[in-house]
Amino acid sequence: MYLRGLLLLLLFLCGITLLTGCGPAAATVSGDVTVDGKPLAKGTIVYSPFDGAGTSVQADIQDGKYELHTIVGKKRVQITENLGVEKKKEHNGPGAPWMEFPKGEGLPPRYNSKSELTHELTPGSNSKDWKVERKAASMP
Repeated sequence: MYLRGLLLLLLFLCGITLLTGCGPAAATVSGDVTVDGKPLAKGTIVYSPFDGAGTSVQADIQDGKYELHTIVGKKRVQITENLGVEKKKEHNGPGAPWMEFPKGEGLPPRYNSKSELTHELTPGSNSKDWKVERKAASMP
């Protein structure tokens, strides 16, 4: 009798786990990023929780294409352009080592540091193309 009750309890707990899932639903998002109508050669795209709670996920943009995996929900999106690196001395003293520093950001702040871009992700595969412009323009 005791064993039968324990077995029923175990089956009940397993059923609840299957119904509620193991956590937030997963989402994949992919698409194209164009700047002034041309594919962004190299860059980074970051999806962050809109409410600020949780982990940000980033992916490289290569030849205008990106793909990343995260959880569903409304995300704040930041897009940066990689202009490469330049070598400079770490300091002006004798024997200073050479270091690599980013050349800077190629896109306006409205797409990255002051981004208002958002995207609502649903479970499974999502697609989103981003069309950005270097000159002053309205948000995509």
